[in-house]
Amino acid sequence: MGKEYCGNFSTGYTVLPNAEGRLPGNETTASYKANPARIPATGQVLRFTCTAFLPIIGIATIMKFALSNLFGTITGGNMQPATDEDMPCRQAACEERGKRRGTALREQTAEIIRNKCLAGSQPKEGPLSIGGNMTVRKSHLFMLAVLVVLLTFSFSEAKLSDMDEACLGCHQMDQTLKFGNGETLSLKVNPAEVEKSVHRIIGCSTCHGFTSDNHPQRSYKSRKEFTSLSARKCRQCHDTKENTIHEKLIRESATNTTCTDCHGAHAVKRVRELSKGNQYCLTCHNKELEVHYKDGHKEMAIVDEAVLNKSVHKNLSCVDCHVMVSAEEHPVRRFQNKRDFSIVMAENCRRCHFDKYSRTLEGMHFKQLIEGNANAPICSDCHGTHAIASARKDKLANAQKCEKCHRDVYAIYAKSVHGAALIKENIEDVPICSDCHKAHDNAGPHTANFRISVPQICASCHANKEVMQKYGLSTKVIDTYLQDFHGVTMKFYRQYGQTEKKIAVCIDCHGVHDIARVKNQNAAVVKQHLLKRCQKCHADATANFPDSWVSHYEPNIKKAPMVYLVDLGYKIFIPFMIIGLLLQIILHLWRYAVNR
Repeated sequence: MGKEYCGNFSTGYTVLPNAEGRLPGNETTASYKANPARIPATGQVLRFTCTAFLPIIGIATIMKFALSNLFGTITGGNMQPATDEDMPCRQAACEERGKRRGTALREQTAEIIRNKCLAGSQPKEGPLSIGGNMTVRKSHLFMLAVLVVLLTFSFSEAKLSDMDEACLGCHQMDQTLKFGNGETLSLKVNPAEVEKSVHRIIGCSTCHGFTSDNHPQRSYKSRKEFTSLSARKCRQCHDTKENTIHEKLIRESATNTTCTDCHGAHAVKRVRELSKGNQYCLTCHNKELEVHYKDGHKEMAIVDEAVLNKSVHKNLSCVDCHVMVSAEEHPVRRFQNKRDFSIVMAENCRRCHFDKYSRTLEGMHFKQLIEGNANAPICSDCHGTHAIASARKDKLANAQKCEKCHRDVYAIYAKSVHGAALIKENIEDVPICSDCHKAHDNAGPHTANFRISVPQICASCHANKEVMQKYGLSTKVIDTYLQDFHGVTMKFYRQYGQTEKKIAVCIDCHGVHDIARVKNQNAAVVKQHLLKRCQKCHADATANFPDSWVSHYEPNIKKAPMVYLVDLGYKIFIPFMIIGLLLQIILHLWRYAVNR
């Protein structure tokens, strides 16, 4: 009967429920519930009952038999082996019982009972008797055989009802439904998928609202409209209020995300059966989902699986970070804006990175955050959310993250000797922001403690022989600084806690972010900058004042030859003088001893 409707669909207009709640086909909710075609067939219900309860009954019965053989007790009877002395008594008792039952049973019954009693009255090698009267071996086998038959029936593959078979009579064939916007949808249904579905016992008409004998003609503007209207049937059995995230999705984006997008149409499965791990979450989060904030801002909640697989967290699951979400619970959390959500989520990082989190509590960024600056950097601002990369591999990418907040400073750094080498030449031996200011416990650069630690910060690179040899730079810069007046004074101030007194350090002469080469065309600029710094402490310093310092390099015959020769003369003259003095003392003592 249903074949005359196959492929007979018109297009071009929208079918929506009216004010009375009627759906296409003039069906109301009341008529839907009263339709007897929607009631599962008796065979399907029986099969479902067997599937659900017979395994439990079978297991309980088998355990009962096992315990009876183990402990010798079934319903209060004591199991005792029959002996030769007990045979006459047992035989007489069995014959008497057979005679009593003969009034209700035929003589054959008495003979069967007598045979059972005699069979149970064997020596110890024979079967055990129950209560001294009967054996259980044959009855056990009979019950087990019945259970095997029932369990086989319960686990047999479910078969579709005649009504469903009538629907599949057409829908097993290739046919399509064309929508008003030109989209198409295949109407072919795979019976194997329906039989494996969790909805296999409720039948086609339960969800579709009609039978093969009463098949209405319907049309829709688009495929999305068709799926959104069809999904309304799901709510007649599944209360969305039981799952807050489902209720929110249906209320806010019913036309964008429908039940079948995640659970399927005919091969309906629970989401936890569809996939495990991150795939469980991605079943929904690879769809066009939106997050709505109280300030009216909307954000897509789509997660790219390829991005996750490239992340350093690729071996973690979603719920490791989203701790309040699980397969059973997905609460709807409402935030004023996206920034509030990011700040709350960043707190979850400390569950694995507590050592780094504890250091951030001492940093200037966290201080600004607790003072009310919501724009202060948090974990996800620097490390990302799903596309989390190693902070040690790509220095340029890390430096560019600082640019988000410090654009002016980054522009100056990009023109410096360090920034140009990193950006233009891709030399990753140069320092970036986090090398000097630290990543987590970043102190304010204007504090006295930061200033006095500058020589140590510069030494981390400029005292590294392996790195400096690549570029022909001296590793003596720190030693020469600590040996001159400024370095010695700074060490004394630091030793006695007088860090507030300003002594010239590396950044005073070379600059902070705008560090330039000290040779070639930049030499004059560096000298002019150095003179201004010297005049802060030495007000009468002239243009030649910086030339009196031989820089960080040790003097040699080519560089500062006069200083080198004087230094060499002192190295020769002073030992000569000391040796001569000692010799004079020794000779004086020897003469004094002889004359005495």
